[in-house]
Amino acid sequence: MGGENRKVVVAVVLASAAGAFALAMFSFVFPEISQEFDLTVDQINFALKMPVVGSLVVVFLAGSLSDRLGRRRVATAGGACFCLGSLVAALAPALPVLMAGRLLEGLGAATLLIGAVAVTRSGFSDEKARASVYGILTATTPAVFIFAPTLGAFLASQLSWRLVPALLLVIGALATLAVWRYFPESEHRPGEKAELLTPALAGLVLTALTAAAVSFSTTARLALILLGVALLAGAALAVAMRRRSSPTLDLSPLRIPGFPPAILAASIPIAVSFFFFTSLLIEFHYDYGLVTAAAVLAPASLVGALAGLAAGRVMASRGAALTGAIGLSIAAAGGLAVWLVGEGSTILVPLLIVCVYAFGDTMAIAALTANVLNRVPADKAGAGASLRKAATGIGATVGAVAVLFVVFGVYERELSRSINTTVVSEQDARQVAADVRNGEGSELLAEGLAIKYPGLRTQLYKREPALEEAEIKAYRAAGVLTFLAYAATACLLLYSRRRGPGLEGQAA
Repeated sequence: MGGENRKVVVAVVLASAAGAFALAMFSFVFPEISQEFDLTVDQINFALKMPVVGSLVVVFLAGSLSDRLGRRRVATAGGACFCLGSLVAALAPALPVLMAGRLLEGLGAATLLIGAVAVTRSGFSDEKARASVYGILTATTPAVFIFAPTLGAFLASQLSWRLVPALLLVIGALATLAVWRYFPESEHRPGEKAELLTPALAGLVLTALTAAAVSFSTTARLALILLGVALLAGAALAVAMRRRSSPTLDLSPLRIPGFPPAILAASIPIAVSFFFFTSLLIEFHYDYGLVTAAAVLAPASLVGALAGLAAGRVMASRGAALTGAIGLSIAAAGGLAVWLVGEGSTILVPLLIVCVYAFGDTMAIAALTANVLNRVPADKAGAGASLRKAATGIGATVGAVAVLFVVFGVYERELSRSINTTVVSEQDARQVAADVRNGEGSELLAEGLAIKYPGLRTQLYKREPALEEAEIKAYRAAGVLTFLAYAATACLLLYSRRRGPGLEGQAA
């Protein structure tokens, strides 16, 4: 890989790292933000979810415009949006301003990531070099999670939470500068106008649908309203697409043989959230704090980063299909290994399991990304990247809601049964499970229960056997779902390969 290509790789890494840093650091500073703004648990959850869901608005805009106006321009605009959002968040005097800043961060991060994926597809004509960059791109997120959660928590607890968005501003500025200097220039298509209506409407449909899925379990009325918005926006989109001979929204990759099953396969692994369930097990079952649990999982993030680099090498020599099959098999085996976790297991057991899972998962994601993008011509890389981002966004929201429903259904049933054998009513037991699902920490839960049921705190959080059984059964349910999800993904990967081999072995 030549010197110029290495500079492009640096820009790709920084562009994808900006959003990863925001996700990793902000998730662990909300206790301090909550104290300053006196937030409820629901407000904290909304603050965490809104940037992820809201960023889907810009998905199709970023991809379509990058194909027409140039990847450098659009990604640079995304970097500027990320920096502005970080600045607003750092100076926020109230919660609404903080949320506006976080939303701008999410919009900018999504645009940067789509640009990074599109440049990886279009900027590297050599197949082996491109495969290596897919691996490096995928390794970026776990590499950030090795240290970013602990760093964010340290800054927030020891100094000020406002230093976190300030640091994100610096990271965003570096990413924007790298994108502007090193992303290869691509000329916009002469004679074509880039209208914004069709990609904006498509983004609104996607956002409304995912927001409806996320809010359905808590606010059914809001979910129905959002579904109505999605239907209206979808109807308007259909009319707009018919009236335009060359709409900016480019859905042509969906007609490429093998692309639909490939994009579906890419959306499934992110829905499982096995890392999340392992983090919950470490926090609640082993009585670790939220930040300590993140630090304990750092080795798994390191393994994931190394797996991404390894995936690039394997893809360069053996192709994406075999690499994906290997990674999916390893991740599925990690899911089944949850049955090794028992009531007397030390924390090393789930840590080793999640390390195995992380290796397979990161390897699989690199291959699944290549399996999607290598089917798309270089001049439509932005459209392909936006469809991939939309699919993974649906997986991370709609799919995750389904997985959470199953796993916490098991946990709620077992927890209700075990706690109800003491002094807690069944209704309160179910509320405990709901609070865990919504992200309330073990210490806050224990304090709340202790107020209503004096003396119960010790029983709940000192290895009460029935409670341990509920936690382990829920974790096993997550493991089984992980196995099933990755097995299904492997089938889709092989099916997409049979439907169309993509551009591997062809000229880019």
